[in-house]
Amino acid sequence: MKVAFISDIHSNVLAFNEILEDIKKERPDKIVFLGDYITDGINPNLILDKVREFGDYVLLGNRENYMLEIDESREAYANYKPLVWTYRSLSKENLKYISNLMSEQLIDFAGVKVLIVHGNGYFSQYYSNEEIYSSCDKLMQRYDFDVCVFGHTHVFTDFEYKGKRFINPGSAGMSVDEAYYKYSIIDFEKDNIEVRVKKFKTEKTFEAVRDYLLKSDYYKNNKVWCEINLKMIETGKDYCEIFLKMVNKRMNGNKNMEADQFNKLWEEVFLELTKDKILCKK
Repeated sequence: MKVAFISDIHSNVLAFNEILEDIKKERPDKIVFLGDYITDGINPNLILDKVREFGDYVLLGNRENYMLEIDESREAYANYKPLVWTYRSLSKENLKYISNLMSEQLIDFAGVKVLIVHGNGYFSQYYSNEEIYSSCDKLMQRYDFDVCVFGHTHVFTDFEYKGKRFINPGSAGMSVDEAYYKYSIIDFEKDNIEVRVKKFKTEKTFEAVRDYLLKSDYYKNNKVWCEINLKMIETGKDYCEIFLKMVNKRMNGNKNMEADQFNKLWEEVFLELTKDKILCKK
């Protein structure tokens, strides 16, 4: 049984379209979406409409969950503006749709028990092996499965642990391990499981992705965050994590910072990181 797994699109419409075209050629029996379809870009409804159209199994990611727990009173903060923008852009139909999604599901594919999870709360690319294996243990205590397929980390992964196989198909819109968009095809047979990761160079469509974003109101209102994300797409390096760590360090534990003060710090850290230059010029 041939199954396509897609995760972590993060509103990268052009990358998603490229992957969907390839999936049409692959003609899988089922298509599974593992979460984080929206935020960090524009046209969230277009993304979710395509997910609804093509997905046989669709999970709730932490980014979709943000929309269900949104606090619009925090809109003044630069790190929260992108979330509020996305929330206000979503149709009532798509908000209702994501509110009914599950974050974990156990499925039978050709006699193979497959657990699909988004992965937040379990996995992170910043964990040590010991922490990752601890997360695997937690899942094994909760579910009886042969294979666990998860997203969230944006890193293609395929390993075995205590007789179980753990697979991450990679990010379809914002990789942090190399400058490729990825999804995976998994062929399930009872005694044989084959994984093929499909890769697409980000440089092939980067100019179009950048121009598509730069023309939007979203970019005008969230320039710093957009530039950080564009640099990450272009290079496959996690500039978001670098940037946010710098912001947190400068905050020095001050969680009650006023919006104006926080936004000034946000801009200062961006300039420090880029050495007073825009990461991705027009």
